[in-house]
Amino acid sequence: MFKQRLSLLFLYVFVFSLGSVFAVDRLTVVAGAFYPADKRVINNQIKSFLTEIKTKPQINPKADLITIIVPHAGWMYSGETAARAFKAVKDIDFTDFIFIGVDHRVGLPVTGLWPDGNYLTPIGKTPVSEFLSAELIKKSEKIIACPPLHTKEHSLEVLLPFFQYCFPNKEAVFAICSGPTNNGIVFADALAELLPQRPGKALLIVSTDWSHYHSAAKAEKLDKNAINSVLNFDKTQLLKDCRNNKAELCGLNGVICAMHLMIKASATARLLEYTDSSKASGDTSKVVGYAAILMQGYKKNITGQLRNRKENKKMTFEQEALQAVRKTLEAKLQGNPVPEFKFENEKFQQKYGVFVTLKKGDDLRGCIGLIKGIEPLADAIPDMAISAATKDPRFNPVTYEELKDITIEISVLTPMTPVESLDEIEIGKHGLMLQLGPNSGLLLPQVLVEWNWDVEEFLQNLCLKAGLPPGSHKHPQAKLEKFSAQVFSED
Repeated sequence: MFKQRLSLLFLYVFVFSLGSVFAVDRLTVVAGAFYPADKRVINNQIKSFLTEIKTKPQINPKADLITIIVPHAGWMYSGETAARAFKAVKDIDFTDFIFIGVDHRVGLPVTGLWPDGNYLTPIGKTPVSEFLSAELIKKSEKIIACPPLHTKEHSLEVLLPFFQYCFPNKEAVFAICSGPTNNGIVFADALAELLPQRPGKALLIVSTDWSHYHSAAKAEKLDKNAINSVLNFDKTQLLKDCRNNKAELCGLNGVICAMHLMIKASATARLLEYTDSSKASGDTSKVVGYAAILMQGYKKNITGQLRNRKENKKMTFEQEALQAVRKTLEAKLQGNPVPEFKFENEKFQQKYGVFVTLKKGDDLRGCIGLIKGIEPLADAIPDMAISAATKDPRFNPVTYEELKDITIEISVLTPMTPVESLDEIEIGKHGLMLQLGPNSGLLLPQVLVEWNWDVEEFLQNLCLKAGLPPGSHKHPQAKLEKFSAQVFSED
């Protein structure tokens, strides 16, 4: 079967390399099933979806690289959520549009583009951006013209009427990111090379649904894990959770592509809406999760990163910090003087709370930190590294021999703010500190994600960490504060 697929693939590659004289339109295949088949009904339904959305997120006018992550189920289930993503960007003047879809059917190890012609729906046609598509294909042997990935695939077609309604008479790149997850990285790198060279703004439209066929409660738990990783641009955690069945999304490759590209663009991200199929069906026993996410970034930051990489210029703050911790521990654990570091990033002169965490495989090996910024990070980070390795009372000191097996993680904390309501606590975003009398305890944001806790479990374990009985956070004299953290590691 795989050989047959490859033969078909090579046939299509040959045909579509002959030139646009053989251009073929991608025909509509799921109209009347996933969404209406009548042009008037489609337009009225999209108009109704958009009209019912009363608020829009603020878009930075300087952001020239924007991504929306959009669900692709039947409109009765996810149409309103998809509309929320498109309404967020509807009035922006974009030059380039790139769709990234899911391979549900074929299973070829490539990112396949529909190279020319048009993509059709009952309300019209969208021309393919032939030049940009051809330039992307030149960037990697993993990016090819591959109509078989598109012919029966619904993940782009379901979204296309929204695009045609919001951006009439525009052309787009249509990609299906199949195969291993690294194909998403390869496609992102190709976009990173090309998009900064092109004038105007670019919009990525990434298609994915989230968890599939769990109870509504379990689906929400799985989807919160995945969504928080996306919002924090934590590709490592997202992949880890997917491998360990703590998260699910069918469009993982496309989402990884968007995260990789938007990290380069110094993007921010926000969740526009999360829901599941039970809101329409009423059946909470087996649901599918849907989310709309908006990312805003800047092409010039990609250009700067590419230039710095080529010229081998200064490291990022994260790279400098991790390197300093490792060199500090290498010297200290061998009994040598700790080197003096000349940090280039100005952030090292600022005062923040900071924790250094040491892990050996999946096991914690030491974690010590400062809750508040009492000294510059240039001093605090090496100090906390030594303390984590040698002064954590829960563990024997780390030895130099085992240092090669240690992974370093650093958490730079925002200032503490009081928790007025437990509804403020966001999984994956907030850490918590509890104080009651002489007892206190702190748990970092990533602990909740690593242990797959909900907010109530987080609070109970926080009480135990503080040496207090569960429920102590409700005591009238208890002081509960939240904070966020910039978390990065060698992993």
